[in-house]
Amino acid sequence: MHKKCILVLLALMLLSLAYSKDKVSVSGFVRNSHNLEAIPFASCFIEETRQGITANERGYYVIPSVNPGEYHLIVQMIGFRVARVPLSLTDSKVVNVELDPMSMELEGVRVSASRQRERDDEFHIPISEMKLSPVQITELPQVAEPDLFRAIQMLPGVSSVSDFSSGLYIRGGSPDQNQILLDGIDVYNPSHLLGFFSTFNVDAINTVDLIKGGFEAKYGGRLSSVMNVYNLDGNRSRFDGNVNMSLITSKATFSGPWKKGSWMISGRRTYLELLDQMVKEDIPDYYFYDGHIKLNYDVSSSDFIQYSFFTGKDQFRLDEGIDLDLSWGNVANALKWMHLFNPNLYAEMLLAHSFYGSNIEIEVSDFLMLRKNQLYDLTMKTNFSYLPSIEHNIEFGVEIKNYRVVFKSEISDEQFDLDYPTIDESSLYSAAYLMDSWRPYPFFLLKYGLRLEHFSEGNYFRISPRISTRYDFTDSFTGYVAWGQYYQYLTLLFLPEVSFFDLWFPIDGSVKPLEADHYVLGSDIKISGNFSFNVELYYKNMRNLTEFRPEIDYDYDPDGDLDQVFHIGKGDAYGLDVILNNEWLGLDGFISYSYGKTRRKFADLNDGLKFHPKFDRRHQLTINENFTTGQWIWGLSYTYGTGQPMQRPLGIIEGESIDGYPEDIVLYGRPDSYRMPSYSRLDISSRRIFYKNNYLIEPYMQIVNVLTNKNANNVYYYRDGDEFKKATSNNLPLIPSLGVNVKW
Repeated sequence: MHKKCILVLLALMLLSLAYSKDKVSVSGFVRNSHNLEAIPFASCFIEETRQGITANERGYYVIPSVNPGEYHLIVQMIGFRVARVPLSLTDSKVVNVELDPMSMELEGVRVSASRQRERDDEFHIPISEMKLSPVQITELPQVAEPDLFRAIQMLPGVSSVSDFSSGLYIRGGSPDQNQILLDGIDVYNPSHLLGFFSTFNVDAINTVDLIKGGFEAKYGGRLSSVMNVYNLDGNRSRFDGNVNMSLITSKATFSGPWKKGSWMISGRRTYLELLDQMVKEDIPDYYFYDGHIKLNYDVSSSDFIQYSFFTGKDQFRLDEGIDLDLSWGNVANALKWMHLFNPNLYAEMLLAHSFYGSNIEIEVSDFLMLRKNQLYDLTMKTNFSYLPSIEHNIEFGVEIKNYRVVFKSEISDEQFDLDYPTIDESSLYSAAYLMDSWRPYPFFLLKYGLRLEHFSEGNYFRISPRISTRYDFTDSFTGYVAWGQYYQYLTLLFLPEVSFFDLWFPIDGSVKPLEADHYVLGSDIKISGNFSFNVELYYKNMRNLTEFRPEIDYDYDPDGDLDQVFHIGKGDAYGLDVILNNEWLGLDGFISYSYGKTRRKFADLNDGLKFHPKFDRRHQLTINENFTTGQWIWGLSYTYGTGQPMQRPLGIIEGESIDGYPEDIVLYGRPDSYRMPSYSRLDISSRRIFYKNNYLIEPYMQIVNVLTNKNANNVYYYRDGDEFKKATSNNLPLIPSLGVNVKW
């Protein structure tokens, strides 16, 4: 079956060489008239012929194979006024378009799922795709300040394990199965405050594109999802800024023009450690910071150079009978060259370096533990996009990654001495892909491709076929289906004692690449000009999944392989995602519902029986609505979720700890023998906008958990004398938050 699919896809690719008549093309860049910032994913089409395409992340578009004549070019994007540009075509023409922004500060929340694709987008199938802008993210009520990952957790098909975790569990996958790309750079642990915040400053972001499954052949190396985060390029016309102060952080973003390009710099830092001096209490010494820099230079009308830099770090120190020193963070650099060979052939070349490191040091009495993990990623990749005709869009490219993983661990104690390995290994990942979008009829689109991958450790070679199709039944009713195979060559070791301090490892010859098959069936329905509806069914079959063996912490062969560290098993996930977008009677927002079921099976766990992992949240309902009255914007966000599975204890016996002290040992049953109570939370927000000279001043107020629901974060059991008791730790209480934005 696998070989037949590959042969069929190869045969279809040969059809992309079909004959095309000598016609003209229209191409150019779409930018914001206010600051000349690129507008990614704008819809561009010829009004008279309905030929069209979506601009790429740089705002570049090309409409090929247009007959000479008189036309109008329509360019539109949510949040901007529609542009209608007259065209007189006798030969190929470059038409750069500037869109006028609407009053973005007064717009409500609008999460755009597939409906952002217009009927005239010739080559795009938005399989499981959702886009967010900074305006949409900041409208959602959140703790202290807007956060990207918190906003994404409200989308259908995405769940979290608690209010204290920004980890993304997407359609039954764990956080390490998500590929997080910042301007094309892999970021490996984007979290702050022990996982409470993500590391991306929303003020520095231009747009976010989340693909929850069925992604194209141009992406690889992860099983579950792809998140593309694009930073602002910077204002090309004038200097501007945005300063924000909240209860725990301050941040600022500035940008402006320079020579033949633009620049942007953004920074954020907490001041929690100052509370220790103010309240005179023993508060742990903790802070985090992050920063973004982006430089753009237009070498010519066909060559563009871009430099991106990102850094983020957390530092936590505690000295109260126990000396605890924790630090973790990311550093990423990328240099990108973009070149237009001709209007129909666009190319990008990226050279990037990404680093993630974490360190932990614990010292108490005669006990000392040191642990360090570092992941270095040096990447080179090229992507080409070629439009030979209005029927075909061919994309191809190569990617090479050199990984270096360092792991060092030491534990010393008078009672025991553990022998841990020291790892300093390098590995090479290489891939090539070829894909074609073929539109033989105006109402039918077929997208097919192959991705070839090789991983040096274990000498693994894999072929990943991907195929999807879209059928436009009417202008307001579209159906689509997708299938693909996916592989992953890195895995994350989740440490139970310090869950935020996870360790990255490449697979070796003892552990095969993680595998998954994606099946997606979906539909877009435009009910009216004010409502749109998207529904998707999905199934994901996973193999060679890894699960950390906790007992290995005390019994590890330094010369052993990774199969000693992990249980190896399989799993599956299936479900339904529904979202209703509305813009009606002053309300602007969405209502979404998700049903999802996830199962795992490991030979050495749960007697080899299937079980539901902790992130199996069966039902989830989200309501996000904004209402604008004059200069006031009122927001409401409600989330309901069924309880997550957990272990129910069978009893407690007396035993000893590893260092010989008396200790109660809890005996647990099946991993999913009990479900925690359901989750329910209502948040509200209010903003008031003032204009003074050239400044926009925006004070805001948010209240999290208005109904003061005591949502369970964890349920645990302990012994009190002869009694066996249950206790619950809760998620967020009622939290008010104040802040102010200043923009110019």
